[in-house]
Amino acid sequence: MSSRQCSLPRRTDERIQRGVIVDTGYDPTPFRDQLIAELTEAGVLRSPIVARAFAQVDRAQFVPEVDPEQAYSTGVVTVRRDGTGRGVSSMSSPIVHAAMLEVAEPAPGVRVLEVGSGGCNAALLAACVGDSGSVTTTDVDPEIIARVVRLFPFAQFPTVRAELWDAWESVGRADGEFDLIVVTVECPTLPDSLLASLAPGGRIVAPVTIHGVRKCIVLDRLADGLRGRVEFDCGFVAARGHGAGEYDTRAVRETGEHTLVLRETGVPAPSEKELLSSGTILSAEDSGISLAVDRSPSDLWLWMFSEIAPMASWASLGSRRLDGFTGVSPLGTPVLSDRDGFAFLGWPGPVREQVDRIDVPVRGGGATGPDLARRLAEAAASWLEAGEPGRPECLLVPRDEPSPIDGPTTFRSSLGATADLVVKRAEG
Repeated sequence: MSSRQCSLPRRTDERIQRGVIVDTGYDPTPFRDQLIAELTEAGVLRSPIVARAFAQVDRAQFVPEVDPEQAYSTGVVTVRRDGTGRGVSSMSSPIVHAAMLEVAEPAPGVRVLEVGSGGCNAALLAACVGDSGSVTTTDVDPEIIARVVRLFPFAQFPTVRAELWDAWESVGRADGEFDLIVVTVECPTLPDSLLASLAPGGRIVAPVTIHGVRKCIVLDRLADGLRGRVEFDCGFVAARGHGAGEYDTRAVRETGEHTLVLRETGVPAPSEKELLSSGTILSAEDSGISLAVDRSPSDLWLWMFSEIAPMASWASLGSRRLDGFTGVSPLGTPVLSDRDGFAFLGWPGPVREQVDRIDVPVRGGGATGPDLARRLAEAAASWLEAGEPGRPECLLVPRDEPSPIDGPTTFRSSLGATADLVVKRAEG
């Protein structure tokens, strides 16, 4: 997105006094207008109701620590960290706000529960549902709720309530209390108590980890259960309280600035010796794999999970990428591995030319690396031949029970101790 040309107001020493936002003479209109134009041009902002919500909400009001230009940027603004420096509360990117609202489809009169509070998204939801609807925004952290209460424009959006509540506790909500649940923390599980509060015909939008890849899913409560689609890539701060979960992960290589984490540890990990041998096995020209530059590769990832089993993912965490592991994303990148080798799709780095597609190499190492690379390339080829389908269907089912969409083109990903997300690969 382009840099903004709006002039910044001179800041006062305090923007908050006695719980009331101090009027600094700041005009959010130019920032809002430019952000809406950019999100619309990028195809993220599509519906009039969400665009109107963006026009009504001043993002800077929720992060008075930063200048308006940063509040209206496309980056994340972290507002609270724990003792280790890890972010535990943030204002999400407007791209993520818009994407979640577009798939949530909040309408006038809808009763909304937000899990994970910060204020800005609650205001956007309130602008969508209007005075005939309601928004209950919740968090497990009393300091975060106190901050929301202090900053939130309740006079503008009087149907919003901010509550201290742990969504993973089995108390505090009536069955069918909400028409829409929007979760803005990373979910290791979707608890039964939370799902029970979703009314018939209602919708839940939540970020989950599918075989180590972080995705946003949308599930509707239908007559035959919770059914929907896997929508888009996303990353959020981790759930805390009773919702804090240990993912099935382990570090497989660490340096001072980088950790390579393998998710789904039931899959064998290559040895340190094999990892050190990482290199290109199939060049971009030889792999036969090409991807559109304006599209996330995660639709291909989900297709691979239905083609190759078992398969894991790894994530690249830290301030720099490890040599030999370019293209490993913090959101997760699939890897096919055994104890003697591994293979994954690599990336050529930033695309500096005006091209529609890029050719992708297969990287890896070890004695079995070439065979694993061939299997990856074949799975990618089948996705390309099918027309590069995306947004696969998914269904939440109890563990060990059959699903109506079980079959050779489905796979299961655990969502806690009692439920699986069954994903049916998209067809072209």
